[in-house]
Amino acid sequence: MKVLRPLLATTLAAALLACAQTARADGDPASDVLLSERVFIVVDSQTAPPYLRELLALTAEAARRHVPIRIAVIEQSSDLGAVPMLFGRAQQYATFLAREITFAYRGTVLVAMAGKPGGVGLYGPAATARARALVAKLVVPSAGTPEELARIASTAVREVASTRGVHLTTPRAVITHGSGPWLLYALAGAAAVAAGGAAFLLLRRR
Repeated sequence: MKVLRPLLATTLAAALLACAQTARADGDPASDVLLSERVFIVVDSQTAPPYLRELLALTAEAARRHVPIRIAVIEQSSDLGAVPMLFGRAQQYATFLAREITFAYRGTVLVAMAGKPGGVGLYGPAATARARALVAKLVVPSAGTPEELARIASTAVREVASTRGVHLTTPRAVITHGSGPWLLYALAGAAAVAAGGAAFLLLRRR
């Protein structure tokens, strides 16, 4: 597996590999990744694509402005690891995911999911009736690509933040098509993931 190029530091590439391996081993990849990262998405690309960079910047801005949101973008049932039966059930999976990581994170969890019916799931402090009504209006294609789902997730985050009186200013990415053959768990964060991931899982299992 090739490391990510200049968007992320070399040390983060090591963390990326460690986190991906841990996620595969633990059954539900997103529940491991989102313990310490803000975005979980599986992309078929050699570099972090523009739509991923947008999500990383957007969630970082949201956190700075006191509306912490972590995102899981789910394209297919295999992205759910040991819980493929939740594919297409965005709200049910958002609830499941938030409870899985609650000992490490108590903010809002947002899930953009393909499948039938699919949709956007929301759980946590910002999951008010108004926020849920706004994201429920977003049309999610049943066979959406990571790019399409990420754009929907971006819109959903902006909508949810707006219900808290926060206008997120992160610009929308200019989308470029084309990808490479490598499957990567594309994440934001710091090199501490590599060292901290094992500790999180050890505490969780205890």
